[in-house]
Amino acid sequence: MVAAANDKLCGNPRQPCLIEPPVGNDAALVGIAVDYLVRAVMRPGALDDTVATHGAWSAEPPVGMRLEREAVQAINELQPWETPPVDDALTDLSRLCLVLARFEQAFRAASAIKEKYVIDPLRDDPTLAVYAERVAPLPSVNDLARLGQAAIADHLRLSRSP
Repeated sequence: MVAAANDKLCGNPRQPCLIEPPVGNDAALVGIAVDYLVRAVMRPGALDDTVATHGAWSAEPPVGMRLEREAVQAINELQPWETPPVDDALTDLSRLCLVLARFEQAFRAASAIKEKYVIDPLRDDPTLAVYAERVAPLPSVNDLARLGQAAIADHLRLSRSP
């Protein structure tokens, strides 16, 4: 199924896709974060208990849990389910979703990855803004914001159904 979709997008069967992610982008992190972004737009409370919640608890319990909850609260304050976010609001939402994606990696990834990319940036008890700067590279924020526009448009009709 993936190969068929890639063939359609790229126009050449079984050729690698020529759409390259931006330099410095963490494509795996963006792939996880787009799920959080779409869920945030779908309905209030969609991010209350996620894999990121459990990852934050397993990473560095007091600090990780505090930052994960702060990220969810900040997303709730944006109220992306009310009006699809654009411009700065979409950038802010993207950054917060990347933080949640990083906590999900703490739950799923090997210990070396978890240590380097999730736990080490938590060690000095940073603020949410500082942690986001450390774990969500700007190219990833920009990539997710661009991808997010398409993902939101594609899923928006679903948010209006039960």
